[in-house]
Amino acid sequence: MFAAVAAIVVAIVGWRLHDMGEFKLLKDHGVVNPRHVTGFIGVEDLQLVNGTLFGSTEDRSWLRLMLPTSVPVDQRLTEMPDGALLRLDPAFLEAVKNGKVTQFSEDNKMVLEGFSGRFHPHGIFVHELTRDEAAAYPDSPAFLVAAINNKPGERGVELFTWKDTTSNTLKHIGTIAHPLFRWLNDITLVSAGEMYATNWLYETPGTFPSLIESLAKKPVNYVLQCTFNPTTAGNVDCKIVVDKQRMPNGIQFLRASNEIAVVESLAHTITVYSRHDADGSLSVKRVFDTDSACDNLVPLHDGRLLSGCHPKQLTFGFHSAFHTSAPTQVLLLDPSKDADDAAAVQELLLTTTANYSAASVAVPTDTGLLVLGSVNEDGLLVTDAPSNIL
Repeated sequence: MFAAVAAIVVAIVGWRLHDMGEFKLLKDHGVVNPRHVTGFIGVEDLQLVNGTLFGSTEDRSWLRLMLPTSVPVDQRLTEMPDGALLRLDPAFLEAVKNGKVTQFSEDNKMVLEGFSGRFHPHGIFVHELTRDEAAAYPDSPAFLVAAINNKPGERGVELFTWKDTTSNTLKHIGTIAHPLFRWLNDITLVSAGEMYATNWLYETPGTFPSLIESLAKKPVNYVLQCTFNPTTAGNVDCKIVVDKQRMPNGIQFLRASNEIAVVESLAHTITVYSRHDADGSLSVKRVFDTDSACDNLVPLHDGRLLSGCHPKQLTFGFHSAFHTSAPTQVLLLDPSKDADDAAAVQELLLTTTANYSAASVAVPTDTGLLVLGSVNEDGLLVTDAPSNIL
């Protein structure tokens, strides 16, 4: 009897480890002429804005996904230093390309004018304002910036205006808050007053229920659609438009096709939804199998998407808790292809040897680089970009 039970347990554990990708044989490829830029930990999200790279950074040692702890998460957040928003202009990126810069400086941190309180950023999004949208602000800024903020005791989205990409100052408008904001991960703006966001954790990180939520792949999370006043961050109205999600993560609005792409990390999928203008609701259009726990999404100029992924999910979990090494993978997705088309999802890059673990985002620059950021690593991994994404 004991032997039979033991065999069943071993089989279940083996199946779960296989599902997490722990038995994969990985082959390094795609990293060409690697450079590292260090100085800020946890550059988790990046977006290229008119040649300037915009990003969020924070030491996320407080986010203990695989290690329940007796210290409450809000206490851990309080004890951690604040994060920052970064601006890497074309001159900086060119210097990185030529090997003249290997360290960030304090000048790369943006000034958050009018903002007070704690700042623990995660996902970010820069929305280019239309002329009519910009006219609602006194200084007619070029961009509206949204940044998820996991500050102690309150999870919200900070809203800023950005005059243009030459400015190192963001002007704080206010904080978007709502009871459905449990633990937000990523955000995308459709317009100055409408956004979609992923709630990736239901339970509090660093607790046993959160560990079970991840290991059991519980479908308890969701995608939100919210409207708000873009000049005050008030009048917030949010609703769940996709539920029963297994850790929804990266999200992107595909403007040309009026679609929303969402990563579901624990389901190993990227789903493209048709968006309905009348009420903001979403309906499934295509579901792509990634065979990997993917993270953020970055749109290319032709509508394809890049995603930083974690091919060995449990290994990534231990990396998050103990800062052990974990593979870095970048996938290239073509949302226009059928889901069963072998060319729809391709592995662009994989490394276990570039001294950079668990990339969460990959962005090609106008200078021919592919810049990778990570949840926990120090700085960026920079490689020559493959020609098929430029």
